[in-house]
Amino acid sequence: HPLKVGRALGASVQYFGSGDIPGTDSNGKSIGNYSSHYAAYNLAYGQTLTENLSLGITGKWINAAIDNVSANAYALDLGSLYRWTSRLTLAATLTNLGTQLKFLEEGDSLPLAFHMAAAYQATNHWNLAVEGVYTKTGLASGHVGMEWQPLELISVRAGYRTDTLNRSEERRVGKECRSRW
Repeated sequence: HPLKVGRALGASVQYFGSGDIPGTDSNGKSIGNYSSHYAAYNLAYGQTLTENLSLGITGKWINAAIDNVSANAYALDLGSLYRWTSRLTLAATLTNLGTQLKFLEEGDSLPLAFHMAAAYQATNHWNLAVEGVYTKTGLASGHVGMEWQPLELISVRAGYRTDTLNRSEERRVGKECRSRW
């Protein structure tokens, strides 16, 4: 929502719930139903600093629950956007800088990541984008995409992500690290 020229406020809610799940004991006997949910509540502010540079910040409250046990975490996202030329835009973000999501005594860190990206408008009908992501786990990934807009109301997009391949490597590395400790 625009506040005044060059300033805006945004809000979002993401919610995923399981509905009722039948619960059983170790013998397979019913012990009633339980449910779970995951929610993220976000409030964002963005501001244009110069004709070419904009900065933004998002505050997050993350809430999750399984049966009657819940967890909360708080985080910030920081972002910048720089218009290098009329056709080339650069961006950088730091996402999920915050506390652990902690159920009982066990906590998990949020997926902290640094993103660098560029978007290039090759012609009025062709856009290209590239993004590099470096996560706290040390694994890097890349995303590339292109868009063709043959008519004003029609866009055709295609892309490729390497992080779907890195997930299996991330799980393997994580298992190796846990087995050593």
